[in-house]
Amino acid sequence: MSKRTGNIGIYTAHGRLTLAMIKGKDFKSVSVDIPENIVSRGEIISKNLYATFIRDTIKANGFRAKTASFVIGADQVFIRNVKIPKMADEQVKYNLPFEFRDYIRGELKDYLYDYAYRPPMVEKNTEGDEQTLDLLAVAVPVEYFDNVSEIVQKAGLKLVKALPEVCVLERLLKEFPTPEEQKIERCFLDIGNSATRLQIFKDGKYKLAQLIDIGINHVRGAIADDMNIDFELAKTYLNTKYENCDRSEAAMNAYRDISAEIIKGFNYYEMSDMSSRLNEVVIYGNGGMIEPLVELLKERISMHVITMNEAFPQFNKDGMFNVMAASTGVLLDN
Repeated sequence: MSKRTGNIGIYTAHGRLTLAMIKGKDFKSVSVDIPENIVSRGEIISKNLYATFIRDTIKANGFRAKTASFVIGADQVFIRNVKIPKMADEQVKYNLPFEFRDYIRGELKDYLYDYAYRPPMVEKNTEGDEQTLDLLAVAVPVEYFDNVSEIVQKAGLKLVKALPEVCVLERLLKEFPTPEEQKIERCFLDIGNSATRLQIFKDGKYKLAQLIDIGINHVRGAIADDMNIDFELAKTYLNTKYENCDRSEAAMNAYRDISAEIIKGFNYYEMSDMSSRLNEVVIYGNGGMIEPLVELLKERISMHVITMNEAFPQFNKDGMFNVMAASTGVLLDN
């Protein structure tokens, strides 16, 4: 396993704050729901309250590090695999924003840009020199990044790293024991509250993502209607498996709806890329914590389906790695 660091990994998604810290051979983690007066539908309502919430969670759970690595959620970043003519770094930085002109909202100047070189799989001239560069390029809204920096600072931490979630998943691929396992074509399936994200990786690299407009809120709504309770109470009931509501007929029908949309997503991907050889699906996010949903997906998806807990047992100390993967992965050395 890779060398561990001692700062705090922070990841916020699906209404949940997750914190992780690795020190020596030990690591600890915590996951808590974020109050809706702080973050609602992915939007930060109060930076001061958010910073206080993070600081209080850190203190209550015995985290003592003063630095932080923050995971930029997939819904906050634009990511592209680009191929450009070979050029100097300064030219790459100058030209990078124009690779996003057809994708971003607003002005190019409203975003921060960065890139990482890919292993050379490029054309060469007669002398064997590379003629093109393969890059993973990212664009993050300046306002969002400034908000994150301010919140982390107000929480009493020094921000030392901010990494897109896709890059964290690429890093986790290196934890598979063999190069063959690291390079197979697989999907990291993030089942969130209102949406599900299919993220395809091949040869150890990010390939593409697809968003499906259904998540576990569909299950919560079905339970609320079936038990004649409000949505928030249904959320609690599902989390606690109250009266086995997670296996009720209403919940099972909702799981079937989710599985049908996910399978449609896989079918669309395979039809749009006839060269694809998708072998494995790794489930994570809030949906990964719902056993009947995971069981149904394993039954219905005609591939090898596992959870983050099962894919990376070396990190799964308390059965929570399905939601802790990003905040732990961001701490791993490259």
